[in-house]
Amino acid sequence: MRILLALVVVAWAAPVSAQWPTTSWVVLEGSGAPVASADRVEFAQRHDGMLESASRWYSALGFPAPRVITEDANFDVRPGESHVAFLKPAP
Repeated sequence: MRILLALVVVAWAAPVSAQWPTTSWVVLEGSGAPVASADRVEFAQRHDGMLESASRWYSALGFPAPRVITEDANFDVRPGESHVAFLKPAP
């Protein structure tokens, strides 16, 4: 019984990689304009890095790709295209 349980756990834990069209992100201001001010650029870069890391992680776990708007304002991800994330206005 223990061997069967161990085999089930190993089979379940085996990596199942989902094929995501991209794990790349671009972070823009809420208006859709590129981030311009120095403090906001640093903030956007941190979020971009977190989104890309999380995307690679979720992809490796086998989760389906997100349905998120892309750089050309649709949901179709073309080669070299990134998902878009927006920053809230600065308080």
